[in-house]
Amino acid sequence: KMGCYVQLAHDGLEAVEIIGKDSFDLVLMDYDMKEQESIQATQKIREQERETHSLKHLPIIAVTASQVDADDNSY
Repeated sequence: KMGCYVQLAHDGLEAVEIIGKDSFDLVLMDYDMKEQESIQATQKIREQERETHSLKHLPIIAVTASQVDADDNSY
């Protein structure tokens, strides 16, 4: 409804591949991914930016589905 185009990647390897082929305004990266962890995927995306001399720095926001125990007051 907001006019956003969304592309889903099933793991970090696929995310890096997709981002290398198209232009995006923002990435929501699951912190805990299989195949390639988010840190390594983010590093590869940054390498692609440097290698292509991209003037645009792609914002990458880390998200997680992990939940915090509501009874744990340590946060």
